[in-house]
This record gives sequence, structure tokens and C-alpha cells, in this order.
Amino acid sequence: MRLWVLPLAIALGSSAWAAPSYDILLSVDADGTSLPGPFTVNNEDVIAFDASGAEPLGTAGLYRNGDLFLDTSLFNSVSSNIDGLDYIERDITLNFQPPTNPNNPPGGFVPAGSVLVSFDVNGVALPRPSGVLTNLFDDEDIAVFIPTTPGDLSAGKWYYFLDGADTGVGISTGPEGDIDAFAFVERTVTRGGVTFEMGDLLLSFEGVNPGPSLNGRPEDVFLFEPTSYGVTSAGTIGSNPIFRGSFEGFTTPSPNEDIEGIEFVDQDCEIGGVALTAGDLLLVTAAATASIGSPEDIQPANQDVFRFSPVQYGTLANTFKVAGSFSYLLDGSVAAMGLSSSVVDAIAFAPSPAFDSSQVTAVDANGGDLMPGDVISYSLILANDEARRATDVDVQEAIPGDTENLGNISGVLPGENFSTTTQLDLRGLTVGASASREITWEVALSLSAPQAVPISMNVQIGPAAEGGQGTVQTSNNLFTIPAELSVFTAD
Repeated sequence: MRLWVLPLAIALGSSAWAAPSYDILLSVDADGTSLPGPFTVNNEDVIAFDASGAEPLGTAGLYRNGDLFLDTSLFNSVSSNIDGLDYIERDITLNFQPPTNPNNPPGGFVPAGSVLVSFDVNGVALPRPSGVLTNLFDDEDIAVFIPTTPGDLSAGKWYYFLDGADTGVGISTGPEGDIDAFAFVERTVTRGGVTFEMGDLLLSFEGVNPGPSLNGRPEDVFLFEPTSYGVTSAGTIGSNPIFRGSFEGFTTPSPNEDIEGIEFVDQDCEIGGVALTAGDLLLVTAAATASIGSPEDIQPANQDVFRFSPVQYGTLANTFKVAGSFSYLLDGSVAAMGLSSSVVDAIAFAPSPAFDSSQVTAVDANGGDLMPGDVISYSLILANDEARRATDVDVQEAIPGDTENLGNISGVLPGENFSTTTQLDLRGLTVGASASREITWEVALSLSAPQAVPISMNVQIGPAAEGGQGTVQTSNNLFTIPAELSVFTAD
């Protein structure tokens, strides 16, 4: 009896041949909001919606279980009401000043998996990185949370990211200067006549004219070009917005037209099967708006995520006029999202792992035949490249023809293995952030099989068929992983 070993390497990360896919991160405006699962969230929480299996308008998809993506009440006993949000998906180093201040990230380094947050209230007390006393964040500030362990947002440190009241920034400390929505630019993009540099911020404010030299309304978006971040923040905010909502039909009286959430698309990607282009804006408004766009494109409600595809952003050269088209991305009122009576207060997106693979061919080094009764051993390595834990990963497939007696499955727990002698069926596997997991199994070539038969096994990997919900991360797409063992007869 010969033992044939076939290694498979499956990477959980952005696919080499497809645009990366993202989850939508959400925070809602009201405490005690009930969502499908069921589970309940408050306005200091962040939840993740897996739209990878959704049709446009969010008619499918699921939340990542009742476990919250981020619960700021773990660090602050008073309701903090998140109203701005972004997720850092790759390691970045920025100019934080002063560089030695312990309330700034050491070395200006912000790792992948960190979260940027702004609050709707003043004086939010969060523990200093030293672990003693607290820092107070006001509604014109942005804090950055860096988890202690990648993918685990239950423990970590809070640092200053933007101090909006610094004279080098110039945001008002009154209610008009409340940062109501923001997006951080991780990749340089030129679109609609504007170049957005890595490190820039897009900002929308709660009030009218949010700073002494800022002319705008709650439906507008400004561009902040930093020279430094942290305790001593500085940079330039254009006196006029690059996106003026009134030019595109945001005409319902304030605060209904107030932009509540922004995400900036800084690379071509997809959400819920919808292709997005670098330079697009994703938006949420405070309440149902009048029809927007010219001609009237959409009429979004306050739980809908919609997309602005620019022809031009506002610049001095075009007297700050904006042109482009609007389309729906996700409809929050559908059953899968369950937000029909809720107000979405902040949005962002975070990478969803895809499953990469390459075909591996194994042959007998001695040129011999695969004989009836020989054992074929499969080794499957799941490698998670993301800074988020992957959960509810399933590995399922019938064994190949001319084989039998599936067994000797290792690398799984008893509660994860539902296999039979003819069906590989592993459910609810977890792969840690930036970690890997190996699973092995064996089949035997049946005694009735012809000699020199090619053996292949196509492994399907994805979430549970019943819609199992992951605690942090999962993939809702099924991918066929080729695992071909070719046998050649010696001449």
C-alpha cells in the first residue's frame, strides 16, 4: 500500500483575480436596537454586516452573530454614541505630533485592524495608553483604537488621531463643529478633478459653517489635508466643500439632509456583488431625503447606504459645483438588515476574506501506478491574511469516484466534524487573525478501481448552509478548490 500526500494551500484574503470584497460596518443612533440574529445593539457599538451573499439593495446577507465588532462601553461606562467610523485595513505610519507624546501611537504606527471613531458628545472618557487616568475626547475629535491582539477588539489602547480644535485644524468647539461623519484615505486616488492623497480625511459636520473659515452645511463634505495628526494636529481644510449636497438635490430642511455616514472608496472593490470604483463616495443621511441627483436618481431613507459616482468634485476651478450620479447600495429596511425603524449613524467597510487557491498536481516520484487499496492523504492549509478572525468556515465535498473509506480526519474539533465515510463535512471552523490552520484526511482507492486512474477532489469552502453567523469574520461565497492528483503509467 502506497501513501499519496497532496498539499492544498487556501488563503483567506483578497483574491488575486477578483476585486476585494468588503463587509459594511455600522453604528446605529438609538440604544436597544434589535437586529436579526436576534441581538440588541446600542449607539456606542459597531456591528459588521456580511453583504458578500447579498444581491444589490441588500436582499440577502447576515450580521456577524450577536458578538459586536466593537463595544466602546468596555472602555467607557457612559454612553458615548459613535457618529463617525472607519477601519484601517493595512499598516500605515503617519506624522503624529509630538512624536514622543504617550497619547499618540508609538512611532506614528497604526496597524491594520485599528478602528477610527468620533463621538456625538463631548468629554468621552477613554483610558490613556498608560492605563492610568483618562483622555477626554470631544465631538470635534477622532480617536484611534489599536487592539492588543489583531482581530480581537475587546482589549487595546486608545490614542488621539485628530484634535479638531487645534488651531492648526480650525474646527469650532461648538455644536456646529461636531464631526458627524468622516472617512480616512488609505490609497492615493484621483477622481472627479481632485487628488485624494493617502492620509487625507473627508469630513462632514453637524452644523452650518463648522469653523471660522469653513463655509458649509450638514449635507456637505470637506477635504482635510494633514501636516500632522495626534495631540498636536495640523493641516488644511478647504474653505468650501468638495461635495456640496445642495447641488445634488439634498433639499429637505436640516437636519434631515444631514450626512450621517461616509465611506470613501480608495480602490476598485465590491460590496454585496456591486462593483465600486476608486473615488466613489458611500453615504447615509439622517432621515429620508427628497429625490436626489439630476435627473432624480434615488430617494434614500435614513437606513439606506447609497453611492455617489462623481464626474466632478467641487474645486475652485469649477466654482465648487459637483456632478455625478447616485445609486442604491444597501437597503437597510429589508429583513436581512432589519433597520426599518433605525437610523444608521456611521458606516465604514472592512475586508471580507476570499478564498484563493492554486491547482496542485502530485505524481509518483518512482513513476509507479496508483494501485487499488492505496491511500491518498489530503492536507488542507487555511491561511488567514486579514487582521480579522475568520469564523464559520465550512469545508464540504463528496469524496472522488473510485475512492472509499474517508477517515483519519485531523485538525478539527469533535463539534466541527460532521463527515461520513463518503462525504467530507466540516462546519464552523475558526482561523485566527493572521494565522493558519491545517486539516488532513484520507481516502482509499477502491479495490474495484482501474489502475492509473486520475483522482481529483473539489473542496467547497464557505459558510454553513443554514446561514450560520460568524463572531467576527466569514465568507459568504462558495469557491471550488481544485485538488487534482494525476497518476501516470511508466513506459
